[in-house]
Amino acid sequence: MPLIELRNISKSYPTEAGEVRALQGIDLCFDSGEMVILSGKSGCGKTTLLNLIGGLDQPTSGEIRIGNKDISALSEKERTLFRRREVGTIFQFFNLIPMLTVEENIALPRWLDGFSNDEVKTRVESLLQQVDLTHRRNHRAHELSGGEQQRVAIARALINSPKVILADEPTGNLDSQTGLQVLSLLTDLNRKEGQTIIIATHSREADALADRILYLKDGKILKDIIGCWQ
Repeated sequence: MPLIELRNISKSYPTEAGEVRALQGIDLCFDSGEMVILSGKSGCGKTTLLNLIGGLDQPTSGEIRIGNKDISALSEKERTLFRRREVGTIFQFFNLIPMLTVEENIALPRWLDGFSNDEVKTRVESLLQQVDLTHRRNHRAHELSGGEQQRVAIARALINSPKVILADEPTGNLDSQTGLQVLSLLTDLNRKEGQTIIIATHSREADALADRILYLKDGKILKDIIGCWQ
């Protein structure tokens, strides 16, 4: 059984100019442990697809299953809990809480689930070491470089040990060298921890690291090819 399955997924948005069809009749499966790149021009549907898999939005039609759960049928509250506990999401602009320190930003999802400081401490310490930020633990977001902020965001995405990590242009706000470092970190997580990672990106450097590359155009899958890693 695939870890993620999308069945005849379509997503439309009403606008003043009429209905915009962001995705049209998407059928996809993702296996556990895959590293997948979503590629295509702006507006092709990459972010919409990530938002649907991550439960940030619901499809206009079709079904999305992760494990044994039909997330397209969940209520808004159920989707919030699903996102917090079962999916790690990484954004282009980091989305850190400015008034919190590095370790507090990482710990936040567990605090929201009612874990005590003592219960969270060991996990945060492990993640700080994993993303090489133990020396920045008490700094706030504005005191960090862009690459450091993205590493904090990755650690936060990992705090609940999700099976799925979704990354929307994770290198889009970084210089090329720092972007490659972030991609390398995500690749290491995929190879060592076995997490399924789906990345929407314009970066062609990411292609060489992927198991699979999906090319989108006008809300449809144009190509589905095995990546260079394979």
